[in-house]
Amino acid sequence: LAEAWNQRAISQFNLKRYTAAIGDCRQALELNPYHFAAAVGMGQCHIEKGEDRMALECFQRALQLNRNLEGVRACVRYLQRALEDR
Repeated sequence: LAEAWNQRAISQFNLKRYTAAIGDCRQALELNPYHFAAAVGMGQCHIEKGEDRMALECFQRALQLNRNLEGVRACVRYLQRALEDR
């Protein structure tokens, strides 16, 4: 069931409905707290909304769940630097 919510979040993201997608990612994570793809998706939505601090938190959560996400690790480093520069 968690994956169904994640797939719906992907559809919402593709339709640029980022707030709805975030809600769907939350549902996926509530049902499966280890669903790292939902955490990544939520982070991507926050990026699109210009919410870098929230995106960073989501990406860090995803890395706690799966430390092999090199692209996410690069996003974390980028966001940390960007937030420090502000």
